[in-house]
Amino acid sequence: MINPFEHKGKTYNVEIGRDECQEAPWEGGQCLAGTVSKWETRDKNSCERILASDTRGGVKLFYDFQHAVRTLRAEGLSGEDADTSANREFEFLRGYATDEWTYVYVRVAEMREDEDGYEYEGPFECLGGIESNSGEYLDEVAHELIAEIEAEQRDD
Repeated sequence: MINPFEHKGKTYNVEIGRDECQEAPWEGGQCLAGTVSKWETRDKNSCERILASDTRGGVKLFYDFQHAVRTLRAEGLSGEDADTSANREFEFLRGYATDEWTYVYVRVAEMREDEDGYEYEGPFECLGGIESNSGEYLDEVAHELIAEIEAEQRDD
């Protein structure tokens, strides 16, 4: 999605798109080590919860809830706090696994026009690895990237 944006008399294109360079959060170290399986065709174990399933192929992605709680308790959380934290993590990961959210990038480019009226992209900045459900934070990133473009132009 590309949206033109006016700022201090200049036009910027702000693009937000799926960040294909990011791994799933359980592969990128954002969750407890070893708590998410690979896609498998088997039944759920009693200590697991199903993160996602593909009914056409019968494959499922499992979250080892019991392991997560044990790990959190070993890190010093009480039983109830460990359970709450593991639930929160499960919901976060389930959202990713079921495409409720994904990682996106924000790319901002200053638009320029040559003497013939042809519009082209000038300087740009980009930041990726942002959760798509970050709401207003995506706007904040766009504004920060515009500030970086402006700062680079002052330095030149």
